[in-house]
Amino acid sequence: MRRADVLVADFDTEIVVLVPDQRKAHRLDAGLSLVFTACDGQTSVSDLIEEIRIGTGDSVAATEAWLADCLRQLDALAVFENPVD
Repeated sequence: MRRADVLVADFDTEIVVLVPDQRKAHRLDAGLSLVFTACDGQTSVSDLIEEIRIGTGDSVAATEAWLADCLRQLDALAVFENPVD
C-alpha cells in the first residue's frame, strides 16, 4: 500500500510523487502511475493483473513479470508503507 504522506500531483496519464522525508519528486510514467494508483489497500493483485492483462492482451505470466518490475521500481522510490518482498 502506498504511503499516506506521499504527495501526489496528477497530470492526465502521468503522476508526480513527492516523498517528503527524501525531499525528492519522481515522475511516474503511465504504467507506474496505474500501479501506484492501484496500491490503495483495496485493489487485489489478482484484480490488477486481470485488468492489465485484458487491456494489453498480454499473457498472465508476462503481466505478472511486468507488474513485479513496476512494484520493484516503486519500492525503490520509497512510496510504499511496507517494502515489497
